Amino acid sequence: MQPSRNYFDLFGLPQDYRLDPALLAERYRQAQKAVHPDRHAGGSAAEKRAAMQMATLVNTAHLTLKDSLTRAIYMLQLQGLPLQENPELPPALLMQQIEVREELEAIAQGGGPERLEAFRDRLASRRAALEDRFAQTIAGSPQEAPALVYELQFVHKLAQEASALEERLAEA
Repeated sequence: MQPSRNYFDLFGLPQDYRLDPALLAERYRQAQKAVHPDRHAGGSAAEKRAAMQMATLVNTAHLTLKDSLTRAIYMLQLQGLPLQENPELPPALLMQQIEVREELEAIAQGGGPERLEAFRDRLASRRAALEDRFAQTIAGSPQEAPALVYELQFVHKLAQEASALEERLAEA
C-alpha cells in the first residue's frame, strides 16, 4: 500500500462529505490488515518503520473521516480553507449560542430528564441540518463552508455538555 496524502484516496473513497460509514469501516479494516506491523515483523528495520508509519497514517485517516466534525474540518483543509482560532462570527449566531447555552444551564439547574432529552433532540436536528448544508456548500461554494463548521463545532460541544449533564443527572 502506497502512502497517500489524501485520506479519502487512502481508502479509495470519493472526496464527499456524505460517506458511507460501513464502507469506510470495511476499507479501514482492509488497509489496517495490509499495513499491520505484525505482517512486517521479519522485514528490515526500515520496512518495520515504514509499516508502523503507514499503520499510524491509516488510523489517523480513519479517525478523521469517521467523525463528521473532523471530516468537515479536514475537507476545509483540503480546500485550503483552514479554520481561524478566533473567527469573527455574525452577531445573530453569537446571540443564538448564548441563548442555547443558557437553556442548557437552566436544565442543569433543575430542568429534568425530559427537558434534557428534548434539548438533545433539537441539537441533533440542528446538527443534521448543518451537516446537510455543509455537504452542499463544500461541494459548490467551499469559501462559505467554514462558517458552517464553526456552527457545527458549537453544536458538537453543546452535545458533549448535554451528554455529561445526562450522566450527572443519572448519578443523582
